[in-house]
Amino acid sequence: MVAIFKNKNKNGKVTGWHAVIRLKDYPVISKTFDRKQEAEDWGIAKEREIKAGQFNFDLHKSRRTLSDLVERYINDGVLENHKSAQDTIRHLNYWTERLGKFGLIYIIPELISKERKHLGCD
Repeated sequence: MVAIFKNKNKNGKVTGWHAVIRLKDYPVISKTFDRKQEAEDWGIAKEREIKAGQFNFDLHKSRRTLSDLVERYINDGVLENHKSAQDTIRHLNYWTERLGKFGLIYIIPELISKERKHLGCD
């Protein structure tokens, strides 16, 4: 089933629409859009693909990169009330520079360990 949610900024203004597809026995998939109609159309089309067995879940997972995740984390305002927000952003920018191009499914403990050794942490 497709669920559509409003994305709002801290002032309450709608900044986008988030489509989430939840089907029993399948992983949850989601995507953000600028317009509500785009989100609804995408949701209906992807739900149809999943039910027909044509949706490639591995390809969908690999599209998400660390850069996307960090950008979303910073833009969602999570750090607004954080005491050391500048330090956190600096650290996130370092990790984005080093591993940002990798898909999230490829960032494994061995890769992080290798980067920590590069930093001299281990």
